[in-house]
Amino acid sequence: MLIRNKIVFLLAILLGSHSVLASNDKSLDNQLSQRCLGTLDFIKSQNLSAFMAEMPAASTKGQEKRLTKILERAYKRRFGKGEPHTVKITGVSYEDAPQAKQDKFGAIELAKIKIYIESDSLTSYARCEYMRTADGWFLSSLP
Repeated sequence: MLIRNKIVFLLAILLGSHSVLASNDKSLDNQLSQRCLGTLDFIKSQNLSAFMAEMPAASTKGQEKRLTKILERAYKRRFGKGEPHTVKITGVSYEDAPQAKQDKFGAIELAKIKIYIESDSLTSYARCEYMRTADGWFLSSLP
């Protein structure tokens, strides 16, 4: 009976910690999803400083000209054919960071937020990519 009580107690602890982890994952999904949707704001306004603030410092040093071109390309792709009237998050997934991002940025994990974007003349699926480092989550790729 004592062993059974210990097993029940351990199971309760494990299940409790699993539900805490699941709620933390949902919270992270929501946080990264909101950040992804926010990228459309700085793409539309061509706000280079907001774009750079989302990225790791190592990738922005001396890169203003290159990042400006990336932002301009993203603007043409997302707003060049009209203002989106529907934007929905369609999924969030995680994977281990590739070796190149581990070496360059100390990336641990990647998150991909899939979005559906619809305007009067264009329907597309896109995704934001974020990478987790020891310093937090940073934007790795614009939608």
